[in-house]
Amino acid sequence: MGLLKFTKSFSASDDGSSLTGAQLGQLQTDLSAILNAGISNANVATDAAIVESKLSFNTSTGHTHNGTDAAYPLIKHYRRGMQVQYASATTVTVLPGVLDVGGKLFVTTTSTTLTITTDFMGGQAEPADGPVYIYAYNNSGSIGFKMSTSVPEVSDSDSNTAEFPLRYHDDATLGLCRLIGIIHNRTNISADMCNNFDLSNFACGSFVGDGNDETIYTGWTPNLIMKFVCSDATPANGETLTAWQLIQKYGFLTNNPQPKNLLYKLTDNTHATSANATVNSFYNINAQTTSQAGSFTIDAPTNGVVTMWMAWSHGMGSL
Repeated sequence: MGLLKFTKSFSASDDGSSLTGAQLGQLQTDLSAILNAGISNANVATDAAIVESKLSFNTSTGHTHNGTDAAYPLIKHYRRGMQVQYASATTVTVLPGVLDVGGKLFVTTTSTTLTITTDFMGGQAEPADGPVYIYAYNNSGSIGFKMSTSVPEVSDSDSNTAEFPLRYHDDATLGLCRLIGIIHNRTNISADMCNNFDLSNFACGSFVGDGNDETIYTGWTPNLIMKFVCSDATPANGETLTAWQLIQKYGFLTNNPQPKNLLYKLTDNTHATSANATVNSFYNINAQTTSQAGSFTIDAPTNGVVTMWMAWSHGMGSL
């Protein structure tokens, strides 16, 4: 309940049947002072719920929106920090940062650890070999994080699909979950295969080949890819590269008169068509869609040998 403070404090000893002119005049003066810019914070009830449209904000010396005296202003899709990092064979760490999730801005000052055996969205489980998507969501007013095997299918809190990149997965239980990173799991979490989805249009990583095709998920559409194939599983000084290759996805739009996916081999200064069934070549360079994350596949990387890769997008909205 708010407080109205009068100059005169009436009590049982006062005449309850009449007020003097002086008393009425003083009450009038007090009410006038209260109703005309004399109300202080103590006069307003904590549950008054005065609507913001009736308040006037000072645009030069007003509050600073620092998260203590006011809510943070919202910038659509804003993100700073909250990088996803490898922590161990079974865990990743989400670092502190600022993130817009479905129209609400969250600020964290501590790290969060996710475990691949326990922190999946309901009904999902760790894949034996494949991508794991790291999502942030509104957990009853606080930010929460989950792992998932589901790709993002909408771009924002209005469930748009025309805007790229697609950032959100609409989960039946958790609601709109924003993608912040993609890791790769091959029995254990791969130490150098973590892509922080929309912090940059560049990603890189490395792995030891097992003889099987390796699909790398960037989330966005990879337009330019570079790959280095080392001599063995423990590269050392003086050892030569067995392959150094560069491929441009959209250098040519058709297959004739030149290959659509033109692979340039820097180690022997030649061009080649990049295709499936060509060892250490690229194929399936996929754009992001509602059913798949952007990705590319390396055909049969040499077993037991380190492969290092880098990928760029023309921009987060590229197709």
